[in-house]
This record gives sequence, structure tokens and C-alpha cells, in this order.
Amino acid sequence: MNQNSSDAFSTVPRELRCTYRSKPCPNERARKRNGTLHKLCQTHRLKANKTQRDMQRRLREQRRQEQLERQLNDLKAMELLDEFLQAEIPLELDTDEDLDMWGIPEPLSSPVDWSPEDIDLLLTLLGATSNSSVH
Repeated sequence: MNQNSSDAFSTVPRELRCTYRSKPCPNERARKRNGTLHKLCQTHRLKANKTQRDMQRRLREQRRQEQLERQLNDLKAMELLDEFLQAEIPLELDTDEDLDMWGIPEPLSSPVDWSPEDIDLLLTLLGATSNSSVH
């Protein structure tokens, strides 16, 4: 430590010195508008505020990206569900006796309304994520 920094430490009482964690700072703590003291000097406050703003910006960007990915996954699941619901899947059994043998009910003659639970089950079976926003 040189003489100048030693003088700076000795001129500012310890309780009034900046409490910057990385290294000792000889500067006096900044004052708030109400007259009380901040923990840091003005230089380190500006540095800490910039770091905090940068971190918040990065977190906002990360949350936006995650939200976009969730929306894209929901859209893909809906497209997959629409494709499945529109597909005509032939049931290749020879006779009605084949249906009875396997305990398979006969195909429905008219479309059936799907409940939200049915759609959730279908999405789960297809490997897509179920989400209440899908309904």
C-alpha cells in the first residue's frame, strides 16, 4: 500500500468508509437523500447498479426466450393433435367376431366430442405436453 492510499484510509473514519467486498476501498460512503449513509461509495454504487441492471436484463431476456419456447411447444402439440384428429385411421379387422374376441368396441358411426381429459390423455400418449391453454 502506498502513502496516498494509507493517508486516505486514515482520513476517513472506518464507520464512514465504503464497505466494497472485493477489496478495501478508502472512499467515504455515499449519502442517501434522507441523509443516512449507503453501504458503498458513489463509484461502487454506480458499478453495483450497472451490474444489477445487466443481470435483470439478462433474466428478462431468458424468461422471454423460455416463454417463446413454451408457446412453440404448445403450437407443435396443437398441430400434432389436429393432424391426429383429422387422420382417418382404418381399422383392419375381418369380421365383427374379431372385435368381440379382443374386446374392442365397434367404431363409432358419428364423431364424438372430446373432453379436456380425453385431449390431455391423447397428448400424453403422443408424447406432447398437456397444457390448460391448449383447450
